[in-house]
Amino acid sequence: MVSLGCPKNTVDGEVLLGDLWRRGYDVVDDHDASDVVLVNTCAFVEDARAESVEAVVAAVELKAAKEGKRVVVTGCMAQRHGAELADAVPEVDLVVGFERYGELGDALEERRKKTSSTDTNDDRVRVGAATVPFRPEGGRVRLGAPHTAYLRVAEGCSHACTFCAIPGFRGKFRSKPWQDALEEARGLVAAGAVELCLIAEDTNQYGLDRRHDDTSLAKLLAELRAELEPEGLRWIRILYAYPSYFDDALVDEIARNPLTFRAFSRPESRAPRETRSWSSTSRSPTRPAPPPRRAPRRRGTSPAALPPTLPPTLPPTLPPKSVC
Repeated sequence: MVSLGCPKNTVDGEVLLGDLWRRGYDVVDDHDASDVVLVNTCAFVEDARAESVEAVVAAVELKAAKEGKRVVVTGCMAQRHGAELADAVPEVDLVVGFERYGELGDALEERRKKTSSTDTNDDRVRVGAATVPFRPEGGRVRLGAPHTAYLRVAEGCSHACTFCAIPGFRGKFRSKPWQDALEEARGLVAAGAVELCLIAEDTNQYGLDRRHDDTSLAKLLAELRAELEPEGLRWIRILYAYPSYFDDALVDEIARNPLTFRAFSRPESRAPRETRSWSSTSRSPTRPAPPPRRAPRRRGTSPAALPPTLPPTLPPTLPPKSVC
């Protein structure tokens, strides 16, 4: 697999690999020797689309060098531009969107048995709707470092920002059911993860669409600590958090929960010029004093950035049958 784009796409790719592994496929790290190359694409911005096209073309070149090799395209470009992609690159065997991910194994078996090259786009393009229910995400083949894992708590976005196309191909916002999120977290920690990175399009909206369940991100953080700290969880990182959904309960939970990493990357809006201009000699209501200097915050999820109490060796998380 060539997995591009954001962590949510990475989780999709890991789940797809888990599906194929359970059908008897081996996950290998040699694209040349593989029977199937799966390109998990991104389509958020122009640079991402260009990178995805390059990866698809490279996979097609590998296909030409080995008889019987198949190329499958998944991800946001498949969802957003499936038919156009199939027209532009006829050598691609399958273009699969989110709603049809569960059918990938069957579709791939059909393609591997076919020898005809006269298939139409209807045979090759299997996309479907953008707003789809969550599939089980626990039995996945992890692609990253064993000590850290992504836990997707929600998907999609219901905002209508004019600069963003994500709702059009990732669908409307929906939170993962409470028990499903907890069960997945248990599995990730049991497999060796000591850090969980919570992800969504807008992570701190978690639970707002499921008020009948009385769920929220604050309650999820508290439950993850209570249940999984004794099992080895040592760090919870909240990614993709937006300022508009930080309520008092979430702020209080972050403050008292020792597992929560207290640094957030968030979008910055440009303030008016008078509030962005600083002067070391002039102080006035329209030219406020500069903010105090702060110590640099740690970023990244490399082992060097983890707390010093981590064990020197971390257990593997891939199934013993796979190599990735």
